[in-house]
Amino acid sequence: MKILLYSLAVLIPASAGAVDVAYRDQDLPQKVVRLEEKLQGALRQGDFDLVTELLPQAERLESQLLEILEDPRRSARAKEGLPPLLEIISGLRRDAARLVADRSWRRRPQPRIERPPDPKLILVSPQEDGQAIITGAPKAAGDTRARIVRVVNLFTSDQAAALVRQDGSFKVRFVAPPGSSLQISTSMQEDLPEELRRGLASPWGLDLTNLREEFQGIIQGDRSCSPGLILPVKRKNHVAQDEACFVRKLGKERWLFGTARLSRTSLSPGELGEAAITLSIRCESEGAAHSLANRRFDVYCGLTPLFDENGTHLSAMRLLATHVLTPTGLPIETQTDLVGWRDHRGQFHMEPGPQGVETYIREVDFGRWRVQGRVAKVSLSLRFEIPHNAPLGTYSLNGHIQPHEADEFFGLEHPGELFLGRVTIGKPAQPRLACVLLGSAGSGGSRGAVAREDRTTYNFAPRNVLRPDKLIIPRDDARANKPIRYPLDPYLPLVSLTDRPHEFRLWPPRISFDCESSSLTVTVKAPDGRTDRIGPARLIAAQNDLTSVCPNRLVRDRIIATVGTSYGNPSLADIYHLTGWGAFDYAFTQYGHYVAPRTRYQVHTMSMLHDRST
Repeated sequence: MKILLYSLAVLIPASAGAVDVAYRDQDLPQKVVRLEEKLQGALRQGDFDLVTELLPQAERLESQLLEILEDPRRSARAKEGLPPLLEIISGLRRDAARLVADRSWRRRPQPRIERPPDPKLILVSPQEDGQAIITGAPKAAGDTRARIVRVVNLFTSDQAAALVRQDGSFKVRFVAPPGSSLQISTSMQEDLPEELRRGLASPWGLDLTNLREEFQGIIQGDRSCSPGLILPVKRKNHVAQDEACFVRKLGKERWLFGTARLSRTSLSPGELGEAAITLSIRCESEGAAHSLANRRFDVYCGLTPLFDENGTHLSAMRLLATHVLTPTGLPIETQTDLVGWRDHRGQFHMEPGPQGVETYIREVDFGRWRVQGRVAKVSLSLRFEIPHNAPLGTYSLNGHIQPHEADEFFGLEHPGELFLGRVTIGKPAQPRLACVLLGSAGSGGSRGAVAREDRTTYNFAPRNVLRPDKLIIPRDDARANKPIRYPLDPYLPLVSLTDRPHEFRLWPPRISFDCESSSLTVTVKAPDGRTDRIGPARLIAAQNDLTSVCPNRLVRDRIIATVGTSYGNPSLADIYHLTGWGAFDYAFTQYGHYVAPRTRYQVHTMSMLHDRST
């Protein structure tokens, strides 16, 4: 009897222990899920204290999983599903441990190349077949830490990349005919898959356009990425003021490009204009080029407003930034113009209509097609009539050239328009660009400060908040506890911006600028009445700040995540920026209301004068 009781005394605790272990094993997935949610939330919100608190829990869970997986007494069934849990918790534990161990992140910004490549050391050489060779001389990368250069054609979305040599030079070749705008940026990325590294090391770089999405993301979404320099691709020979270059992508391996020259750039309503066009189409093969040359083509053109008769800057596709406002100044977004009409009962309706003002094609004269390799070429002339009811102003003459009776333009539903030149109707006032100060500085979900005088002419539509009347920005860098130096050179939202942060590029700019002959003066009035004057000085180039790549460094003791590459909803992202490369940086050393009462600048190819209070 004593022996039996002793056996029961031993067996009962052993059975209870086995049940308890099994229960704890079954509870592991829930523990990992709960801890993952807490840690991911803490990392996203930058809650350093919570990360520190959760780290020991992650370490205990990781040890527990390792103990089970390494226990030879455990069956394979008992270990089933545990390796993925270990991988998840180990990754989270490493991230949290790195932050806790290296607390200097509070004082040290994330490494990033702060300046784009040097435009003076970059040569863009367009070729007859539509390709261009982008050559960066030694030191062109602008930063000794640069390892990769990325080039994007803003008009076609084609992109290529190459390794930066030790002396800061690089070379890239891809399709970029005259009329293209290139965005060129560098990054410090070195941890690359071997397949990607081999392509980047090739003599002409690597075409990223049709590359796997994950490889594209490695290059374009790197957080060390510099701002993107924006350069126009110009013809080798001199281009007359009334001659325009255009380019559009037609398909996976087809591009259309050429030049258009207007006989007159100043017209009146009802008058006829003429354009001489030289057209080239680069095809996927020589056979495709010959087939294309035998087709009949139709030509359409219209006027897209740039500035009205008072010189006010107008938007084209009015998304995120628009000149169409309610009486109280709220933005109204439309992809095309609003057209008013009356029905048979006399009721008035407003609805989206064609973009801009349609012109009447009076005559089209096609020459004879010529085929050189993969490229089909033709010259044509057209006569168009300005409608009698066309409003006075400055316009962009845009058009389509497409196969006869084709529903879609080479298989594309939205091919984009060809820029055929700039015309004025009547005698409008001198154009004034719509400028924004601090276009990359956020405030309550929006960004930038619109001039007081311009608030009745255009506005932002960030879609998440009503744009605040005053831009409120941090004075000090949260890491260094010193005043931040903000750029006070102009941002031009009606020239170009982007509504897709994850694409890391701007929309094609509606106006190109020659910064060589530019001049800018900025005056700032501080809260205590002191007036500071910056300039006059020259602007260096246009750029995309690529703020959607770099992390927010303005919140003390917080880790702010960047916009991930999976974020695809439309939202106001980067804005076209004419930059002086630090010449117009300014530190707001006082708390209070600052005013920039006079911002004067002149930039070619169009001479503008901006005199506004912000």
